[in-house]
Amino acid sequence: NDANYHMSGGQLIPVEETNVEVSMIEEEINIVLHDGYFEVTVDFYFYNYGDDVNLEVGFPLFCYGYGKGKIYDFKCWTNDVETSYADYPLERNWQNNTQLEKAYLRSIYFTSKEITKTRVQYKSTYGYSYSKIASYLYGTGSCWKNSIGKITVRVQNDSLINYPEYFNYSTTKVNDNTWESEFYDVEPEEYNKEFYIYVNNIFHDNGPR
Repeated sequence: NDANYHMSGGQLIPVEETNVEVSMIEEEINIVLHDGYFEVTVDFYFYNYGDDVNLEVGFPLFCYGYGKGKIYDFKCWTNDVETSYADYPLERNWQNNTQLEKAYLRSIYFTSKEITKTRVQYKSTYGYSYSKIASYLYGTGSCWKNSIGKITVRVQNDSLINYPEYFNYSTTKVNDNTWESEFYDVEPEEYNKEFYIYVNNIFHDNGPR
């Protein structure tokens, strides 16, 4: 998730929830599974309870490794206007940062008592364990004021040879190739908490479908 950071010695450190008056009131996570990659589009809705403020907001990336894919073609918007961003490393000594490597950072102006919408969009290769893994990091949303008001996760399978075999959360099947979940008042207990989908190849499926 988008998170609020401050700079220290050229590296980023997450801002504590108690130091910010901006709340993530809702987010919509759309994941589309393709044959060799998956695509993610996330819309965030923030509400500023305090005065006008300009904050450094970054979308963090996992280290590339076991179970993790590699993000590419990253884009971001603020109030439907595409914005630029810069790569900055995350400080490695704070206790929660066991797997995160860097963040795509941009400055966002939050107007007092108004909703600010941001969007991120990217593609990622699949991670691997016993099968492919499509994952999304949401725990970093814990740095904003209060809990995350509502999270909608929507997974669409546009792959011809793969299918989602297992979700680490309960879902409702919307149609033949789309699943959806809704969560309310989410307070991630860990900064590295993820939604993930295990993806299998149809040729490895021995059961009827």
